[in-house]
Amino acid sequence: MIKKFIDRVEELKELNYAYKSRQSYLAVIYGRRRIGKTELIKHFMKGKKFVYYSATKELERDQMQRLAKEIGHIIGDKAIEKFGVTGWDMLFDRLSLYKGKEKIIIGIDEFPYLVSSNPALPSILQASLESFQDNSNILLVLSGSSMSMMHNEVLNYSAPLYGRSSAILRLNQLAFEDAIALMQNIKSFEEKMLIYFIFGGIPWYYNFLEDSATLEDVVLKIIGKNDIFLNETSVLLSEEVKNDAKYINTITAIANGVNKPNEIASKLGIFQSNLNRYISLLETMGIVKKDYPITSNELRMAKGGVYRITDHYIFLWAKVLNRYRELLLVGSKEAKELILGSIRTTIAQQMFEYFAIDLVMRASNKGSIFPITKIGRWWGRDTSKPNGINEEEIDLVAVNEKTNDILFGECKWGAKPVDLSVLNELKRKSKIVQWRKDSQIEHFALFSRAGFDAELRRVGKKEGVLLFDLDAIEKIVKNAASSPLPKRVGFPARAVKDGYNK
Repeated sequence: MIKKFIDRVEELKELNYAYKSRQSYLAVIYGRRRIGKTELIKHFMKGKKFVYYSATKELERDQMQRLAKEIGHIIGDKAIEKFGVTGWDMLFDRLSLYKGKEKIIIGIDEFPYLVSSNPALPSILQASLESFQDNSNILLVLSGSSMSMMHNEVLNYSAPLYGRSSAILRLNQLAFEDAIALMQNIKSFEEKMLIYFIFGGIPWYYNFLEDSATLEDVVLKIIGKNDIFLNETSVLLSEEVKNDAKYINTITAIANGVNKPNEIASKLGIFQSNLNRYISLLETMGIVKKDYPITSNELRMAKGGVYRITDHYIFLWAKVLNRYRELLLVGSKEAKELILGSIRTTIAQQMFEYFAIDLVMRASNKGSIFPITKIGRWWGRDTSKPNGINEEEIDLVAVNEKTNDILFGECKWGAKPVDLSVLNELKRKSKIVQWRKDSQIEHFALFSRAGFDAELRRVGKKEGVLLFDLDAIEKIVKNAASSPLPKRVGFPARAVKDGYNK
């Protein structure tokens, strides 16, 4: 398996700041399962004096004694190293007495497992942390995958540990240029994009690609006899709930286009008011997000919006893999082709649209285009057409509310080069968008897997249309990967401009 630590530059900077500070005594790291919390903690601890403990679902007393002995050993407390402790308060009190010259880190991974075995633990720890304040040589690091429990016990205003942390880090997915560094044997840039559309920036998934050279190899791993991938959604939900049926049904409905609250509730056969508990947890986990047309005002946002699946792999599982589950279980050879076909078409098209949003946002952050204050999708009605056939969508709209700049973008993952008709259609739809008609400064961008024909390139160059084909995107990504600046800041300005209107 690939074991390579990638990126996390800013997160390591925050942890090292907490480590060096004389005021720091608690850091919190949280994020969905597989996101890389454990690897981050271990990487941060290298070269330092530390105890790392990964909590389990074992009996509380057994875990407490095991951790006590490790802490006793590192702080030189022979009594608790040999005999253990009678309670958590005793353990933390003895830890606070540490007077060594070298700062020590106590890293407790999967902290929610300990809380499950003793719900009073956060309150006990809160009381003990008072004594930690007088000891600048201790840094306690708590980590957890259960998003709801980390919110309830650590991050919420009413949580016992709220306000005690000097560093709170939610780990997000890796950027594309960091993820492709984990695709060591994949040669085709297009297939690297497709694999990213499958796995997103979740490092753990790429551990299984060591001997994969093509997209087909990756799909064979996913649908192989090992059930890791086919059961992944249930495994993630098991961190939060005991019965995941309604949550899985909610995810599946949204992935397949049933995305308005009333429609989802109807599909699930429940009252819309009861849907909130399922949606709320999925939002907390980072699986579901509510989108609004980017030009919506607050009043419209309160009434409208649609949900989408933001986790790449769960989207693939809900839209494709679960649909063909029965075929996979009986070893159907046809299933592989059906899944590959879906990845190369419907999955790729939808993921390409959100990939383009990320590309443009990061280009803006770097100064390659105007500063963006809002970015996303747009949808609405063309009032010049009859009801029922007047719904319109634009893949990407970005605005600057101070300068009145607005960018309209269209994404095509088709096999044919994009022609002038696509640009003309985008311009037509842009006229429907009600924003600042009298003063807006319009820009246009097109993204195409198969490139652009000669006429569109000619017109695009003349009109300043931003054209991104795969070659341009690859050039941008390579420059971003080699940039000495933090990778999340954005793409190098020169690289983006080189990619326009070749």
